Amino acid sequence: MMKKFLAALLSATLAASMLVGCGNGNTTNESDTSGTAEVKGADGANNAETAELTETNNTSTDALEFTVWCWDANVEAVAKAAEMYNDATGSNIVLDVVTIANEDSRNKLVTIGESGSYDSLPDICLMEDTAISQFVTTYPDMFADLTDYNIDWNQLVASKKATYTVDEGYYAIPMDGGASVAMYRTDYLKAAGYTVDELTDITWDEFIEIGSKVYDSTGHYLLVDDATIMFTARQIYASSGGQLFDESGNATFTNDKMALTLEIIKKLVDNNCLYIAGSWDEYIACLNDGTAAGVVNGMWINGNISQAEAQKGLWGVTNMPALDIEGAAHYANSGGASWVVSSKCEDVEAAVKFLSYELCGDGAQTYWEYLADYAGYVTTYLPVLNSGFYENLDNEYYGPEFFGNVASCVDGAPAFNASPYYMNALDALILAANNVVSGGDITAEMENGQDTLEFVMSE
Repeated sequence: MMKKFLAALLSATLAASMLVGCGNGNTTNESDTSGTAEVKGADGANNAETAELTETNNTSTDALEFTVWCWDANVEAVAKAAEMYNDATGSNIVLDVVTIANEDSRNKLVTIGESGSYDSLPDICLMEDTAISQFVTTYPDMFADLTDYNIDWNQLVASKKATYTVDEGYYAIPMDGGASVAMYRTDYLKAAGYTVDELTDITWDEFIEIGSKVYDSTGHYLLVDDATIMFTARQIYASSGGQLFDESGNATFTNDKMALTLEIIKKLVDNNCLYIAGSWDEYIACLNDGTAAGVVNGMWINGNISQAEAQKGLWGVTNMPALDIEGAAHYANSGGASWVVSSKCEDVEAAVKFLSYELCGDGAQTYWEYLADYAGYVTTYLPVLNSGFYENLDNEYYGPEFFGNVASCVDGAPAFNASPYYMNALDALILAANNVVSGGDITAEMENGQDTLEFVMSE
């Protein structure tokens, strides 16, 4: 009964989630290398686009074939990983890459999980970080525990690692970082008499003072958000050092840091610092049409902002404001995705060896240099993150300091305790934030959120 209930929650909460991460929408193939890995649509039909793989220098005569599900820029990226791995190691990795939207992938996985037959699972699957714990808990035999494979887990950023940790086991290999950043229109700031430096290492109260002046001077809100996701509230709380669940798994929605988060969201709106759009499409439109003077979100939002060619060179990046309390940070983890390996995979060790070599092993430096150029991704693998590579990386749209500033925000975010009810807690926070903005009582909204979570967890 519990499994069925969790499955229903999984479908509902994941379908409602519109968090976008680990993809900039760029799936154009510009490779001219030899050898191919078939790229298919979600229905299994051949896609006109083909991801290229190089088989040069391969010394292995036996191909290792893996089916992969992923979306957006990751289709080309995983194919490139196989190409680079084959060249470097003499292996013969062959990928059957199925292009499938994030939400469609999750829905298919729920259907497979409920069927009890895992024959139709892919070998490797990209999964949004916020979903991993729920899937592993609901379907404990669906994905492989990767803890004991040859990966130095201590070399991975803790806040990201927490998203794929279940009962002290590691169930994924991280793709992009998902680090939260603050991005601001430098021309709007200049018109109001400010620079990005003056919005660096500040508190949310200081931000509100600056934001209200920016609005008075320019008519532009310093932040924009999406009412269906409430990114800002989620990141304020994530950076506060607060927890949604204690170490025993009990809901902790009613607490002082949650109260302060909701109070700040209300102040941001009341002081014309935050405009809350009604949908994801309106949210992106506000960033692209000049309505918004800034945004706080995962660094992946840069891919959406850069769609507006007219704003090239007008965006600066820094860390996010912090609550003025002990334990709060200027850092949070917001979205992103990681690779899981299914129990259906006939050679888990080989799949893990391939993925880890490129993402957090001997081939990582070269592969992350490619990913930064191709998709704008930043790693959570500390040896590459701290190598100085990002500080020296220029960006045609944002300029020479962009990636260095983003990389400085990756490590240091507080880590949430993992829970299969994590998405339910986020839903409670989204509802509470919307209600408080509309005049709801903070204490009452926290109590409602706590009651909802306790009810869900008791079923």
